[in-house]
Amino acid sequence: MSISGTIKKIFRHTETGLFNNPKTQDDSPPKINTLFDPINNVNHTSYTIHDNTGHNKGTGTSIILKQKFLITYQSKTSTFKGRLLTIDLFFRQKQILRITSTYLPASNSNKNDSIKITEQCVLHLNEILNTSHNYHHIILGDFNVQDHSQPSDNTNDPPNKEASIQHPKKRLTKNTFISTLKNHNLIDIHKTLSDSPSSTFRKSNSNNSTTLSTRIDYIFTSNNLSDYILDSDNIELPPTEFDTDHNLLILTLDNDCFNFSPTSATKILSNKKDFIDYKKLSKEDWSLYSESIEQFIDHNWQLSIINTNSS
Repeated sequence: MSISGTIKKIFRHTETGLFNNPKTQDDSPPKINTLFDPINNVNHTSYTIHDNTGHNKGTGTSIILKQKFLITYQSKTSTFKGRLLTIDLFFRQKQILRITSTYLPASNSNKNDSIKITEQCVLHLNEILNTSHNYHHIILGDFNVQDHSQPSDNTNDPPNKEASIQHPKKRLTKNTFISTLKNHNLIDIHKTLSDSPSSTFRKSNSNNSTTLSTRIDYIFTSNNLSDYILDSDNIELPPTEFDTDHNLLILTLDNDCFNFSPTSATKILSNKKDFIDYKKLSKEDWSLYSESIEQFIDHNWQLSIINTNSS
């Protein structure tokens, strides 16, 4: 089982082994699960949405919404062959978050039509991105490939099925899937935050000694979400608790991104600007200003990177 990704109590996991079931309907209710927390003596309710439309056991992906109120914002769900599960969440101020849980085929051979399925996933990804220009995107999961892709122009990555007919000889691979994300200006979170991101997958031999360690799990987000990223992590799960050869990838976003609180919504609606008369500032004011700027940079990783590169 592959596990990766969490954002404000939204989880997703892949290779569920659920397949060959009727297509999930947009209005079908999620599965409700209750887990008792003995430490706090409370029950936690979660809602699981499955893509079980694959045709073999090596398919299936799910998204779990841990907090009940998030269900209120779910407006649409779409599935694709147990490989791409997409949900749309509508928040205040017309903020739309589209989350796509991805599980690309592990094999590069024609077994179980892996090559054909991969090409179909690339085309479907283009449809997802090209029909939602004003959305916030988070596309994450087990891509089953190391990233050797490079951004290219639109002629190399067909934006839709019609365009693919004009390039019948081009093979669409799992690296094409990643380059498609880059061409739509999505960013690889862990690679952005680290020059050498850690491996996410390990394969052991019969003696339980590690023989392979690589990065095949990813979290990509729209550029417009970068200002709201609070933290990310890559955690190796203890084998005593989890039966998985994948790490847990974590992404934490600020609530202000989706205007959960009335306070943040009010700020956006008022559009009020504060002006400072710099001529009236004292030395103490300037000192306090400098300290505040340094603290702000320390707590915003994008500015920290820029500051480091420029020094």
